[in-house]
Amino acid sequence: MASLLQGAWRGAPGAASLRHDELDLILPMLVRSGTAALAWRRIRNTPLASSPPGERLRTARRIQAAEAAIRAGQIERVLSVDGMQEADPILVKGWANGRFYAEDGLRHYTDIDLIVRPNRYEAAVRAAVTSVPADPDQDIPVDIQPILKDLPDRSWQQIYDRSHFESVQGCQVSVLGAEDTIRLACLHLLRHLGFQPLWLCDVAALVENLPADFDWNYCLSGERRRTKWMLAVIRLANQLLGANLDRCPAALIPRAVPRWVVTTILARWGTEASFQYPWPRPRRILRVMRTDPRRLPDAIASHWPDPLQAVDRLGWPINNVSGRTAQIVYFTARPFYRSVRHGLLRSK
Repeated sequence: MASLLQGAWRGAPGAASLRHDELDLILPMLVRSGTAALAWRRIRNTPLASSPPGERLRTARRIQAAEAAIRAGQIERVLSVDGMQEADPILVKGWANGRFYAEDGLRHYTDIDLIVRPNRYEAAVRAAVTSVPADPDQDIPVDIQPILKDLPDRSWQQIYDRSHFESVQGCQVSVLGAEDTIRLACLHLLRHLGFQPLWLCDVAALVENLPADFDWNYCLSGERRRTKWMLAVIRLANQLLGANLDRCPAALIPRAVPRWVVTTILARWGTEASFQYPWPRPRRILRVMRTDPRRLPDAIASHWPDPLQAVDRLGWPINNVSGRTAQIVYFTARPFYRSVRHGLLRSK
């Protein structure tokens, strides 16, 4: 998948070198992850285009283009509702990231993500409800948030001051500044453990299209650990997808991402079940010990944390030893953290 998606966001992505059986193997993951249209651009000028999996990718590209046109109309409808503009909505992810792809509709997205002025959140939600048609088949999926979980070190005013307007079907919509966009894309990918290859394509497309006046000082400001995580994801986009980093500060970008990060991401991409988010709840170890001790190894395995999850929860840096060590520490300390958290919630 990583090889096939290399440069797929560019105007001239080049032809992929892939065998028929390899494409057939990863076809379900391409469709489920929303990267089928990108994959089609890499094979459309090769003999694979006329193969059965190639035809499936061509169909997915056409469907995705139609869906993108529908979504653009839905964005215009939601943002034009009375009361929405008073909340200063900012469109994030989805369409906002898709602007940096070479063709319209290449970037698949399933909902409209908005952040709004915190003190106008309830009013914005009420306004969005009025834009939803009565027919459930024409439902408009809107996700409105008063804050960005992946940018906790940014105030609303910082984000708002650097936002700017773009046009969606004649409607003016506010989007994040380039600095907040790339930081959000990187940290969102890490928080969700990188299970969507499309998110790394976003990072690659963004870093290759940074504006001339991009403010690296502001982009790198904030929590130091999050900044280092962001820089690691930028390098990951280069290592896995061949993103060009000429517009990035070479002295700050790590020379390489640790091998455990690469293998973790690729293993997740290569497992179709990885796209079933959220993942199933793990079995309770103590209950298994009481009822069926023979299933204890499976129960422990279901609780064993993903290395990216452990590093994120512990707030550790991404280096050559942190992944495996964080897994062990987080696995053994998780019951303690959970009991403390439940105690704090109960006290409230």
